[in-house]
Amino acid sequence: MLSAIIFSQNYASSKWCLDELLKILESRKVRGQIAIPVFYAVDPSDVRKQSGSFGDAFAYLVKRKALEMGEEQCFRAALNEAANISGHDSRKIESESKFIEEIVEDILNKLCKIFPVHPTNLVGIDEHVRKIESLLDMETQDVRIVGIWGMCGIGKTTIARAVYNKICTKFEGFSFIANVREELKRRTVFDLQRRFFSRVLDQKIWEASPFIKDRLRRKKVLIVFDDVDSSMVLQELLLEQRDAFGPGSRILVTSRDQQVLNQEVDATYEVKALNHMDALQLFKTKAFKKTCPTIDHIHLLGRMVTYTKGNPLALVVLGSALCDKSREDWYSASNGLGQIQSVEILNVLRVSFDGLDTEQRSIFLHIACFFKGINRLHFTRILENKCPAVHYYISVLIDKSLVLASDNILGMHDLLQEMAYSIVHEESEDPGERSRLFDPEDIYKVLKENKGTKRVKGICLDMSKSRKMSLKTDSFAGMNCLEFLIFHNPSYFEVEKNKVHLPHAGLEYLSNELRYFHWDGFPSKSLPQDFSAENLVQFDFPESKVEKLWSGKQVCC
Repeated sequence: MLSAIIFSQNYASSKWCLDELLKILESRKVRGQIAIPVFYAVDPSDVRKQSGSFGDAFAYLVKRKALEMGEEQCFRAALNEAANISGHDSRKIESESKFIEEIVEDILNKLCKIFPVHPTNLVGIDEHVRKIESLLDMETQDVRIVGIWGMCGIGKTTIARAVYNKICTKFEGFSFIANVREELKRRTVFDLQRRFFSRVLDQKIWEASPFIKDRLRRKKVLIVFDDVDSSMVLQELLLEQRDAFGPGSRILVTSRDQQVLNQEVDATYEVKALNHMDALQLFKTKAFKKTCPTIDHIHLLGRMVTYTKGNPLALVVLGSALCDKSREDWYSASNGLGQIQSVEILNVLRVSFDGLDTEQRSIFLHIACFFKGINRLHFTRILENKCPAVHYYISVLIDKSLVLASDNILGMHDLLQEMAYSIVHEESEDPGERSRLFDPEDIYKVLKENKGTKRVKGICLDMSKSRKMSLKTDSFAGMNCLEFLIFHNPSYFEVEKNKVHLPHAGLEYLSNELRYFHWDGFPSKSLPQDFSAENLVQFDFPESKVEKLWSGKQVCC
């Protein structure tokens, strides 16, 4: 149902290609097949008029082969028609890789319209979808905004995606903006606006010009803003006014905070916990993928499901953790839950973490505390010298539903990240004795008071949320096992650039165990003289003052 036509300089010299072009255009008229012309190092005007080097190739075909009566004119008309279809011109994009990415994204968007992905085997999803469709009131022509609200892990995003996939073909343009809260840690609201502009208008948008906004105002679109945690952000995403979208447009917003939705939405749908039967079914699909429950399992199923309180995430994680496990493992997990007086979801999720070996736990905590959102191959490269099995361990975490890998980007549910934070906090009341530091106040205390110890493996500071601090030359002196040092500023161009200052002499010590070193606006001209960088895999110093790195070989990238 979709064809990409690659026009190169020699395309018209092939009768086979031109015959194929005729069939594609015929199918486009008769069956509605989508045709996407790609002009590779060729001017669309030359294809349209059969001029230039492209015309020379066609002239060569006409001269070399005796075409049947009417064939030449038929081919000329087909080339003219194809060149008038909106497509992709390689001459307008400098990077060939970006040109390919643009084509792939266009094809995927168009395929989504033809073959929308409907979720399967999602327990209890149909009832949610039906109720939200009712709130969307698809028959009216006004712009309607519906909020989906509920606790963390309850399934808001899954439900929104199911609704989106079911109804997206009814709109002229559509876009699903996932993880808004997480995305805004790395980019601006305008970046997200530009993303959904590009998707719903089916072209690359670089700025929200009056012309672009006018086009949006005339188009019936479906947009989902997933995980919005600020009413001000929501207002900006909605362009401050609902008539910014065309008649009949629908917007879905998911949030764990009902107050975020109150001012903007026309209706709110609260996602509640699964009932006992649906919860039992979901748990069984994860715990018994290839086997059937035994009598022992049946005895424990109800108890396990009760402890999860119908939270889908907890059911998936706990079920995945117990898949293919022995009867003894099941009883052990059950007894562990039974010792909790007031069962919290995090305690249920903890069962899966406790079932990991030491290296797997470490990889999980690294991702949760420092590397959520990183490319899987990139993360593997950072750790593979120290942990050769890192790729396998990531696969284990994915199988246990503790880590997600969408488009090769590592992620995890917020509840699981909160569990990871809780695990690290339990290591010690003294932040300097914990393995990982990520809270700005804890980092401030440790660095200002030189409280860091050899137990600290990594520090990740969001400078946009930290207090100003002036470090001493020996602020990192006690942390000789430090592997990850990340000082980032997601709002680098919007707020004060440098909140962390170093003395004129710079730092006198950094751990030679460092594997990943990132510091936005590094404020010193050099690194410590004794820093060997022997284990360093990657360093990033954007907008920094550094002039000299370290002595010896500099083979990092």
